[in-house]
Amino acid sequence: ELSRKEKDLLNRIEEKKKKSKELDSQIKKIIEEEIRKAKEMVKNNGSSSFEMTPEQKIISKQFISNEGNLPWPVARGIIIESFGKQKHAVLPGVVTYNNGIKIATEEASSVRSIFNGKVSNVLNIPGSGKAVIISHGNYFSVYSGLSEVYVKSAENVKTKQSIGLSSTNTFTNETIVELQIWKGSQKLDPAKWIYRAY
Repeated sequence: ELSRKEKDLLNRIEEKKKKSKELDSQIKKIIEEEIRKAKEMVKNNGSSSFEMTPEQKIISKQFISNEGNLPWPVARGIIIESFGKQKHAVLPGVVTYNNGIKIATEEASSVRSIFNGKVSNVLNIPGSGKAVIISHGNYFSVYSGLSEVYVKSAENVKTKQSIGLSSTNTFTNETIVELQIWKGSQKLDPAKWIYRAY
């Protein structure tokens, strides 16, 4: 019985890893495409280097100056998994990797933008709900674990604006929202950006 439970748990971990890798790949492609388009636009204007628009520069600068003071993506929640490598709580020797932080929250919680920006994309992740990518100059915030999304691509959003609702896993009965922060294609620890995360 224990062996069967361990096998089931390992299968669920592998499935989570697979879904995480797929989401990671999608996010990376979207961000790279945005950077490519921006470079192309600059090139067409006679410049050889990537430059943000004045508005993007301001948003990016403001985003950086708010490191450690950005609001949480949910009004009530607790971080249950940190950024980076994690040892599994039950299975010794099993290591997982988080691209962001996982926040346990209440069912159907409002998920909010952590800063002013523009929606880059809305993704449907089979079996895992929806995700929203928001551009803040050359920084991006990613919100996954949503059941509903209230925004669409290219829409401007404000700090603390509701962008959707959290999804509850019917198998585990957990409501978990994942927040990721990227600078270009580099993943950053969101806990260092949101207010008093630890």
